[in-house]
Amino acid sequence: PAFTVSVLADFQTEVPGSNSSEHFEAFGAPIAGSDIVAFVAETNLRLGIFAYHVATKKLSVVADTLTAVPGLTEGQFGDFPYAPSVFGTSCAFYGDAPGSASGIYVSQNVNFKGEDESESESRSNSISTIVTMASSFGTAAGGAFSFIGFGGNAYADDKISFYGVTTLDGIFMLPVPPKHHP
Repeated sequence: PAFTVSVLADFQTEVPGSNSSEHFEAFGAPIAGSDIVAFVAETNLRLGIFAYHVATKKLSVVADTLTAVPGLTEGQFGDFPYAPSVFGTSCAFYGDAPGSASGIYVSQNVNFKGEDESESESRSNSISTIVTMASSFGTAAGGAFSFIGFGGNAYADDKISFYGVTTLDGIFMLPVPPKHHP
């Protein structure tokens, strides 16, 4: 049987929110959901989490090394060492960040702008903190985290699961807070 291959992103794909000189150089494994496909990719200018919206065939920046880390007055994400996880049109990811701000973040309802989006529009996704190295859930979870591991299938039914090391060593689950609308 014949089938059609769809190219979601390649080395010639225009990077969302970029100028014409920016291009993709490397890709991580994609994680597919029913609404979006998300992946870590490197361009000649930045590293980031990108999402492709299946229905509209549009690509968006979820977060990248130019994105400010929520809760910090200064500092951007520095790395995305794990594959992201998707649920509906939301994307959860582990972001390496300054100090103890490294952890799991979520962009709920990723914003898919048109090809004429500006740089500021491409960064209009609202990112929320789920858990960081500074998080502590008391004695039940063994105190503050010394390590957080994250996987591509960790986000489902508005809950995020992860591997964590505190004074305990185990698997943890947290609810994703409802998206706040201004």
